[in-house]
Amino acid sequence: MAALRESIPTDATPTDFPTRVVIAVSSIATWANAKPLDGPGGALTTRDVARRGLAFGAAKATADAERVVVRAAVPGLLETHVVCPGALYGGGEFEHGFLASMRAAWEGKPVCVYGDGDNVIPCCHVKNLATFCAKLAAKASAVEEDGTSIVVAGEEEKDNERDIDRYLLLTDEAPHPTQRFIAESIARAFDAPLVRVPVAAAAATASSRVVGDAPSSGGGAEGVAMLNVNVVPSDVTRVVGAGGREWRAHVGGFGPAVEPEAPEEEAEVAEEKDSDAAEDGTSTVAAADDAAEGEDAAAAAAATPEDPKEEEEEEDKWELVPELVGGMPAVAEEFLQGNGLAPIRAVVRGPPLSFAEDLALTTAETYALPLITPASLLLEHMPSLDEETRA
Repeated sequence: MAALRESIPTDATPTDFPTRVVIAVSSIATWANAKPLDGPGGALTTRDVARRGLAFGAAKATADAERVVVRAAVPGLLETHVVCPGALYGGGEFEHGFLASMRAAWEGKPVCVYGDGDNVIPCCHVKNLATFCAKLAAKASAVEEDGTSIVVAGEEEKDNERDIDRYLLLTDEAPHPTQRFIAESIARAFDAPLVRVPVAAAAATASSRVVGDAPSSGGGAEGVAMLNVNVVPSDVTRVVGAGGREWRAHVGGFGPAVEPEAPEEEAEVAEEKDSDAAEDGTSTVAAADDAAEGEDAAAAAAATPEDPKEEEEEEDKWELVPELVGGMPAVAEEFLQGNGLAPIRAVVRGPPLSFAEDLALTTAETYALPLITPASLLLEHMPSLDEETRA
């Protein structure tokens, strides 16, 4: 960062020197030891960056790198930002995230819940992080005519206030999930059991890692699962240019799939229609014309016998329900595709007394797969056969 800053000429201005943008992606593990002012369970914001407490191992190195990136900024010439996402998930999953839990669930093994599982874990889908960083880079590289950045406050602001703008917390939509909720969602998606593990055992496993991360620093799957941080994400509407969730590539987090959000234009049109329907500003002439047309229609309807088919067609009018998107089903599908885990389809055959059916049964139970045998096929299709065939 020092070399990048020294490469900028001393007399350079944003109008004649291209703006350089550096975006550093941090880790929620740097907030593991933060103490909110209003006591345990309180919410933390970007204004609490300086009071996050001591970090250990890789988390300490990450926190030190954050400060280097933020302080290297030169407004209008070198725009630096630190984006701290929640615990990353999605795609093929991450070694220091939920990969171990997803792999265990896919293999039919129990998904671990450390302690009571009520700790809060802010999460962020990796696609949402990538989308946000791309938008932030485009926004930070744009400057006003006077050379000030669109995102970051001007030089007249205090340094600490400008630093807050340069540090951004990015998480999924609130409320943040608990460890138990995430574990239950993963287990349910792969039809795997849950098992509770004492916190002491998990801490011993995490502290024995070669990387030297303390459990509270987010080292390994156990460290992430034992995080308990309630953070308030930054207001990103200035960056993404939208107040809703339409900019997010993934919605629903680890919960069930949700209905897609209507595009902004469609929503505006719907609001205009509703407002027009609610207004009573029609003229007297228009009202009289409508009344006359209504009387004519009623007379015509009385003269013509009603067609029952037309009534049925009107009653049969319906609208398609939008397909649900995101949520845990999308996360599980991304995990399977990202790791090349195609559905298992195997045929187990063998000579008599080779116990092929027993081997197939064991395999199906191990990987939570449906088992099809000659006996099961016969029982399934027997009711649909005629009496002669059954005999």
